[in-house]
Parts: sequence; structure tokens; C-alpha cells
Amino acid sequence: MICIAFIFDKLSSFRDVTSAAKEVSLDALDIAKLLAKALPFALSTPRFSKKYIFGLNADGFGRFLNQHLTPCEKGAGRYQLLYWRLVTLILWCSLLGCAVSLPTGTGNAVKMNNNLNEGAICTAVPDLAVVGDYWEIFHGRTGITDLHKNGYLGAGVAIAVIDHAIDLTHPGFGTGRCTDSYNFITNNTNVQPHVNATFSHGTNVALAAVACDTVLRGTAPSASILAYQGGTVAQEPSDSQFHKFNLESLSHLETVINRALNYSAKVISLSSGSTRSWASGAIQSFLAGISKRALILASATNQGFDTAFRQTIFSSTNEVIGVGNYDSGLIPAYRIAAVENVDGQESSRNMFYIYGSPPQKVKRLNLHVFLLENDEKTDVCEPFPWPLSFKSSDLLLLYASRFDKECLEKIGGFYDRGATGMFLWTDNGLKDFIQDSPQGLKGGRYREKAFGYLPGLVPSSGPGPTYDLRFGVNIIGPGENHLTGGLHHQYVTSSGTSLATPNIAGSAALIIAADELHRLTEDPDYYSALRSRIITSGNPILASSSYRHNGDQRAVIYEPSWRQAAGLFNGTLAMSRKLGIWPPFLELSDDDHLFAKKQTLRLKNNSSKHTIILRHLQGPGQLMVDNTAAYPAIAYLFQMPLDIEMKAEIIFSTFEVTLEPDEEVSVSLDFTTPEVEENLRRQLPLYGGWVQIDNDEGDTYTVAYFGAACSMKRDLELWLTPPKIIFSTAADGIFALSDDSIVQLPTQVQDEHYTVMINLALGSAHVRADYVEADWNPSSEADEWKYPPETGKNGFVASAYRCSEENAERLGPGYGGTCDPPFGSIHLDGWIGDGDKFLPPGQYRLRVMILKIFGDKSVEDDWVLWTSPIVFEVRGED
Repeated sequence: MICIAFIFDKLSSFRDVTSAAKEVSLDALDIAKLLAKALPFALSTPRFSKKYIFGLNADGFGRFLNQHLTPCEKGAGRYQLLYWRLVTLILWCSLLGCAVSLPTGTGNAVKMNNNLNEGAICTAVPDLAVVGDYWEIFHGRTGITDLHKNGYLGAGVAIAVIDHAIDLTHPGFGTGRCTDSYNFITNNTNVQPHVNATFSHGTNVALAAVACDTVLRGTAPSASILAYQGGTVAQEPSDSQFHKFNLESLSHLETVINRALNYSAKVISLSSGSTRSWASGAIQSFLAGISKRALILASATNQGFDTAFRQTIFSSTNEVIGVGNYDSGLIPAYRIAAVENVDGQESSRNMFYIYGSPPQKVKRLNLHVFLLENDEKTDVCEPFPWPLSFKSSDLLLLYASRFDKECLEKIGGFYDRGATGMFLWTDNGLKDFIQDSPQGLKGGRYREKAFGYLPGLVPSSGPGPTYDLRFGVNIIGPGENHLTGGLHHQYVTSSGTSLATPNIAGSAALIIAADELHRLTEDPDYYSALRSRIITSGNPILASSSYRHNGDQRAVIYEPSWRQAAGLFNGTLAMSRKLGIWPPFLELSDDDHLFAKKQTLRLKNNSSKHTIILRHLQGPGQLMVDNTAAYPAIAYLFQMPLDIEMKAEIIFSTFEVTLEPDEEVSVSLDFTTPEVEENLRRQLPLYGGWVQIDNDEGDTYTVAYFGAACSMKRDLELWLTPPKIIFSTAADGIFALSDDSIVQLPTQVQDEHYTVMINLALGSAHVRADYVEADWNPSSEADEWKYPPETGKNGFVASAYRCSEENAERLGPGYGGTCDPPFGSIHLDGWIGDGDKFLPPGQYRLRVMILKIFGDKSVEDDWVLWTSPIVFEVRGED
């Protein structure tokens, strides 16, 4: 018979991908990957939602392990301790901790200290027996480890985290860390997660910046936190007042940020926001003004796989540091040695438990595997003579065919019988119940998954540029598989630009704390200079091997500059302040903006005498639009190959200069953009690269650039498909109308309406839909073009919808409203303007107007117009 012991070892950072990825042939079991990379999952049934949670609990499970050290028992009767082959099966979830009562919350606000005290200074040190060298390596990627060792911890600097609910009772916050909290949804100081919450994005994010205990180490472990809740997510139930507060409302955003500034925020971290890839607008203007009083960082989206132009309304702002996501090549994993004992002969295999609270010590537990007599798998959801009790050292490996309430109740019953935890696994057909792709076998052999691997830009990291050709993303920070804290004082991992942003925000706090000692922060341009120091500290990241490209396969190719900007942040270089650089990046716009091809860099030496050398690091170009379909559309990531020949050339006015202390010099850069064939200009060719600046101490600064080798206004097609008008009813669904239809407004039946579907291939600075006279002929009756349209001119009757009306406060009056694809639909009910008037009797058509990128609203040719063939009729009273 076979006996298995699971031995939990310290948190490991496996780095050597070549030595870790070896094929191993197993006699007793081909392990698909025993512990799936799954998020901790709380049972959703009422019985278990508060009592049981998937994932090891540091306190409950740690206490259990300290009390039990059970050797592997021999024999288990009919329930033999056997392996079986898991050929195409996958595991679901992860180890269950001891059945523990979890905090349910009281709804009371957490009491905050008004001022920092001695307890706010981080004195805790990560326990190497628990976390190993994870933090040293994780923070070492960006130079933060060295800063911590030199005493830079961010004391005295307040970081405002504007996010969702934040559990300020988590031990990772220590004591005396929060100097202000406010829930702008419920208008009180309680920012604790809802009692029924299953996830806490805000807690994940805040601890990435300021955590300080024996498990977690934020980038600024002695900084204070201002905790502001301005939204919720689906997993965080909240009061219905949520809909009354929206961070993307200008007045609401002003309220939050002004409170943060009143409480002396010096760093503002935003890890939320809808996709709105435009650098101009009322919110952007507001943030630009605030950037003179504090450093603002905002996460890009996590939609990098979808397409380019995936920035949030906050990260799109040029004066905000937009942060992308870097994979440090580490997964916080706890090694589990599976010891196989067959007839007295032992052999061991390493497996890995990922995510959740770390076990406190090395202990040994039994694993029970249940088989029927014919070695078929035993379904936990079906009748079976299960044991009436288990030992407190028992872990169960169970197959589950479904995950309904009845089966989950049955699974929970195993705790009542004494088991300490379990692994659940299921068939491929139920893979949606886990968070990652299924792990399978190839040719009956097990290929060990390396948990240390080559680092790089996370493909899902939201790329630039914005539609008005601004970078959007400015620097990359570590945010993948980030060990942090979650609900109920758990330790979890979380991934995304949301984690990368507070990581850089905390790093900025270290720099500010050091600069305050030298009174540098009193300079009115301090935050602008700090922003440049952070951005230009970056180091470009090599391209993913998933890209195709047109060069030598051995060539060194970097991720396009509009995806990573300057690259991976370097905290040590940003702290040094040796060289001041302005601007921190160069945006060359498109072929209609030739003036942008002549740029100037200002360099100021803030240290001793240095010789500076400038060099050009060329990056790849790429066609962003796929024109193989009926209508052109922005291509998905990896769909279009990288083009190493689509590159710019630079002539420097000087490429080497020696600077005395405090001396400043301007260097002119004359760009020659790549020549692109006429037919390729319609596919939005982007090019980019970097100007790298070396000093004689071995430091390298990076200034990223990019541009479009086409005219955004003249060469690109804005329609994904022409607009289409449909009719929908509650009873019969949706169907299209023939072009010669004459339909009546308003509809005569409730829940029936007409809709115009507007699908954009690219963003537009202004989208509007107007009712025009049905018999107006633009070719013969066109009046002089005027904007905004005037009633009676060019057939205009009234506005059916304007993007600016939907987003008036967010985007500013009269701006026109930036609209990202696919834009969506507009209901046509006959109401005009802001909905206070109805169309007069008559016949009308619908005219949709799309303003071209960089278009001028006062120029008719800068609009793309579509007029409906369908006529809308409004009848007078009989």
C-alpha cells in the first residue's frame, strides 16, 4: 500500500526555470498538477458563507499544525491510501483550512489616530521561515530592497488610496498607520468591507503600498495611509447609495481628492476607472492641476489582450503616472513534499500549494484518497459509505462532479466528521469552476511547472497609446502574483495593474520622505520633477516570445514603447536624483503634426561633474489595425507581427556632454519617421523606441518615444460597421428593419423601442445623433456648415443624443464627449435634447455624426456622416 505525507516548507521563490522544468516519470501517479493555481474561494451556501473558507488560515491552521505531528499511518482498511492517475483531470480550489469562525463585521467604523505615532513606524520584519526570500527578490527587481536596507521606509509621508472597501483591521496595517478614512458612498468613516463581501480589492491594493508585518512587506512600510472608499465591486455588496457616488463624476472626484489634500496626502493612488483612452477632458484637466500639489498614479486597465488603446480615464492624463503590470517571475508558493512509501521504499515528489495564508511550521499530514473497488473515482456528490469520522490530521482528496448547494453541503459535512481540510478536483468539463487553465498531461508524462520563470511585461497589462496619441502608460511596476492581504485577515495573492500602481506609489513615498529631509519638496515644481525621476528611471523590457516578428529569430526585440513606455521602474535610480530630465517622454503624434518630430531634451546635473552620453535604442513598429475582415478593426495582442524595420532615426545636436554641478544643457533631437506604403497607412502603423542617457557612474536613464506613421484624421476608418437601426419588443425580441420602412414614434406598446447601433473601429472625440428632415438632400441643399448645428440649417431639427449630454460633468460642458469603441446604442423614442421636449409632428431621419481623431468640429470634412434610410414619423393628435 502507499502512504503519503505532506510536508509544508517555507515560502519559496523558485527562480531557475531551466533546472525546474524537467520531465519526471512517476510510477504510481502522473500528477497533473496537484495544487491548482486557484484563488481562495468561500463557499456561497448560507451554512458555510461565514464559517468555512477555501485557503489555509494562518491562525486556525497554524494552531492545528502546532498541536499535531502525526506520522504517516499504515493501512486504512477498505479506504486504501492510493494514488490514481489524473490524466486529463484538473484540481479545483486549494487546501481548506480548519473550520474556523471568520469575522462577520459589526458595521462599526475603525477608530483612527489623528496623528502618526511611534506605532506607525514599521518595526516588523518578514519571518524568513514563512516567506523565505520572496520579498527580497520581489522588491529587488525594482531596487526597493536596497532602499529598505538603507533605512528608506517612507515615514511621515501620507499615501491616499482611493479604491473600494479596505479592511483596516488586517494585521498587515499594524497600528497607528491610518490618519484618515472616509466612505463616500455611505458618508461615514467606515471603510470596512461589507459583511457579505467575498473579496476586497481595496485591502489588496492598500497593503501592497504600506504593509508591515511578519508576512507582508509593502514598498513603504512606514508610510501612513489615507483610506477612501469611492466605489464597490461585484464581490463587495454595498448600500444602494453606491449609484449616487461615482469617482468619474468630476465633482465627486474633486470631493475625494480635496479631502486627501486636506489630510496632507503627498501621493495619490488610483487603481480603478473605466476604459477611456483620451488625454483631454474635464477630469484630465482637473488632475493636471492637482499634479502640482501631489504625485498622482493611476493603473492602466487589465485589457491588454483585447487591443491597444486600453487606458483608464485617470491613467490617460499626461500629468498622471500611468502604471502597467510587470511579472517579476515569482509565485509565492509553499513547497509540499509528497513522500511515497511503497513496501518500505520511500521516494519524494515536490508539489506546490499556491495562494492563501502561509503555514507556520513544517508538519506532516495524512492524505486520504477514496476509490471504489474497481479503482473508479468516487464522486463526493453521490452516495458512498464514507467514514463516520476522520482524524484531525486527515486531508481528503475528493472528486466532485458538480458544485450545487446539495453537494457543497455534503462537502462541508466532512469537517463535522473531524477532517482538517481537503483537495477538490473535477473533470475538464467543469473547468469554469477554477480560475486558471486546466493542467493536463502530455504523453503520460508529468512536466513540472516552474514557479520561478522569466520575468516580463504581463500581456494583460493595459497598453497605450490614447486615441489622441499620448502614452497613457508611463512606467511598469511589479503587480503579478503579488502577496498581499485580503478579507478576514487572510494572506492572498492578487494580480493586475491595480497592484502595480500602489507598489510604485509606495516607492514614491520613500523618495519623498528622503527629499523632505533636504527641503527639496518646497520647490513649486517638485512633483513635476519627481514624476520625471520616476518615469525616466525605467529600463525597457524584452518582448514576449509570443510575438511574431519579421527579423532574425535571434534578434533582441523589446516590447513596443507604447505598451511599456520607459519600462520597469528602478527605485534606486529615482532616489539618486543625479540627473534631471525634461520632458520624461516624447510624443511624436502623427504625420499631420510635423512640428512634433523636432524635440528638445533638457538635462540638469544635480550632482558632481559628469559626462553624459545619449544613444538611440530603436524599438519595433507594428500595424494596429487588422484589415482582413469585411471592416477594419484594432487587432488583438499578438495578432499582428512586430516589424523591426518600421523604425525612426534620430539626429542629436550632441550625443556627449560634460556637465559641471548644477549645469543645464538642451539637446535637440531631429526625428525621421519610417516610410510606410500607402496601403499600410490605413492599418495605423505605430513606431517607437527610447533615448537612453548614460552617465560615467554606470547609471542609465530612459526617455521613451512613439508616433504614428500615418494621418489619424485622413487615413483611418472610424466605422467598424455602418450604423444599423433595430426594433425590439419584450415578446418577440430584436429584429432589423428594411431600409424603406416608415416607423412611428413614439411606439404604441410599452417595452417596444427603436435603437440605433453604433459600432466604432476607433475612438472618436465626439459622437452625436440628430433628427433631420426626412426629405433633406445633402448633395443639393447643403447650407454653410456650422457647429453646433442650427435648427433649419442642413436639415437639422433636433438632437436625439449627444455624447456630451451623457458625460457633461465628467468631460466638461461643450467638450463633446470622448467616445471609445464599440460605443454602443442609442434608444430612439422621439424625445429631444435633454429629454424635456418631444419632436413635433412630421417625418424625420436619423443622422449620426462621428468626429475624426484630431478633427475640428467647425470643419465639415472632419466629420463622418451617416443618414438612416428609415423614416421616423411623429403623428399629431387626432
